[in-house]
Amino acid sequence: MEVKKKIRVLVVDDSAFARRALQRMLETDSDIEVIGTARNGEQALQLISELDPDVITLDIMMPGMDGLAVLRRLMHTHPVPVVLVSSLSRESVIHSLTALESGAVDIVEKPTSLASDELYQLVGELVAKVKAASRLKGVLRLPRISTRVPVKRYVSVTTVPSRADVVAIGSSTGGPTALMSLLPQLPADFPAAILIAQHMPKAFTAPFAERLNSNCALTVREARDGEKVEPGVVLVAPGDRHMVVQRSSMGIIVRTTKEPRNAPCVPSVDVLFESVANVYGRRAIGVILSGMGRDGAIGMRAIKERNGQTIAQDEATSTVFGMPKAAIDMGVVDAVVPIERIPQELTNRVYVLPAMDKSKR
Repeated sequence: MEVKKKIRVLVVDDSAFARRALQRMLETDSDIEVIGTARNGEQALQLISELDPDVITLDIMMPGMDGLAVLRRLMHTHPVPVVLVSSLSRESVIHSLTALESGAVDIVEKPTSLASDELYQLVGELVAKVKAASRLKGVLRLPRISTRVPVKRYVSVTTVPSRADVVAIGSSTGGPTALMSLLPQLPADFPAAILIAQHMPKAFTAPFAERLNSNCALTVREARDGEKVEPGVVLVAPGDRHMVVQRSSMGIIVRTTKEPRNAPCVPSVDVLFESVANVYGRRAIGVILSGMGRDGAIGMRAIKERNGQTIAQDEATSTVFGMPKAAIDMGVVDAVVPIERIPQELTNRVYVLPAMDKSKR
């Protein structure tokens, strides 16, 4: 019987405590083997060349050559799937977001104690993300961040109502890069609200929203509980809360909530999509982007059942095709589209198409 190969991981961190903690966490899973540890960027590059790991866990803030410099070198010379390990300081968060755009696969919070309740959750998250990253070895693609490109609008938003009032987007691994490609291409007068559930630690979602805002014509911010859903405004779910919509005396508002507590992911794409389906019905569009797992497939089905529209990112441009594939396999996706074409696809579906001139048919 063929012995299953273990996932070979190199741990890179300037903290001896963090190196030991990460190794212990990873080796709780029998499918993972830590083949080495490095205390700085220079040592990491040497060990990567010698050991050829399947996955690297990489501290983003290190003296000398930091994690971002290591990552950029790797992406051009020796592409290896990288899971970032970051503290929650603002500087670390900003560097980590840049690293995600530069080719890192995913991110986890750096462990600070071996005796905390959060550690048990972190172990499962770290193991799952390392396993997902290992499947990308040999097929890792350099990310493509689009500059702002105007998309064609068929009619003026001031004269014809939109066909959809909301676009709900769900993403996980590879999602930050996909969103940085998609959102800057949408015009400032985009007539639908946009709601995003991106799997991301809680300290990262507000800076991520700020980063998107600085690159987009649309207004982007982290969602605040009770705020009104408005056209042309993008709301990103907080990393430790689900985001849902509900009707109120103000109109439609977002609520950020810990419920349901049994959801496998927070924020949950399914929770957002099901809420949007219930409130908006046929005037909703669901978009599922790159991500591991199945979150979003049930929510896409809910949108389809209420005659809404659904779009999935294609495999070729997804870092991880798990979430789009789950929805596609369920048969609830109207269009499977490369990431660079999703802005035009949304515009086509949001704006009402003019009647075709019969003489030109």
